[in-house]
Amino acid sequence: MATVSQLAERYLVWLGQMNYSPRTVEARRYYLRAFCEWLADLGLETVDEVSEGVLDAYRRHVSQRRRWDDQPLSFRSQRNRLVPVKSFFRWLRQSRLIAVNPASEMPMPRMEKRLPRSVPAVDSVERCLALASGETPSTLRDRAMLETFYSSGIRRLELANLTIGDADLSRGMLAIRKGKGSKDRFVPIGKRAGDWISRYLAESRPELAAKAGESGALQDRTLFINDRGLPWSLSRLSERVGKYVKASSLGSQGGCHLFRHACATHMLENGADI
Repeated sequence: MATVSQLAERYLVWLGQMNYSPRTVEARRYYLRAFCEWLADLGLETVDEVSEGVLDAYRRHVSQRRRWDDQPLSFRSQRNRLVPVKSFFRWLRQSRLIAVNPASEMPMPRMEKRLPRSVPAVDSVERCLALASGETPSTLRDRAMLETFYSSGIRRLELANLTIGDADLSRGMLAIRKGKGSKDRFVPIGKRAGDWISRYLAESRPELAAKAGESGALQDRTLFINDRGLPWSLSRLSERVGKYVKASSLGSQGGCHLFRHACATHMLENGADI
């Protein structure tokens, strides 16, 4: 009989076949590995040995875990550890690998619903955008990126994945390929942001792209490229945007996602339908 670990690997392969994102698959692999190690410590190896009582004990184990700073795990963190386990047993039942799903009634921690701590006012955002006011290729690119974030409200990964062909500036639209949930969608972008993108494409991007040389094959398609002419890593993109947020004294922590909250809030305040 296959072990829990072996069946967990089959489940992760299935997730990939069902077009779950690699990040989701890797996150679930991490948490399922922790679950399997906990079972092994109890001498449990097969799914037939996992009962409702065992899963309830694991839920209590997760709720009693501590972070690196000895603080209890948040309900969100607890839920992140339990969702893969519940989903795994649901898959086992749907695949007829078990007769009864012991996780079907497992209670889950309730997620706290929190608003952003503070959303900057329009004039504060404008001051932040104005900081990218130089004429260098990097500054022109930064202004175009900030304007895009604020105008469209797209996510950090979505901006990093934009290609030149995704920006239909004549219609004021951005095509988002495989956004959250691997779903495609179109989002509107304002004329001012479109003008900055057009200027970046004409005056800045060619100079930045030249720095990549033969190593920059991807930059032929990527809309926003870094100072070496290559696609942005997410961490570097956050650092770049965060530099302007910090320098502008917005009074808010954050970077890329702050513009998403600001975009949504300011649209609602100006009469946009929810």
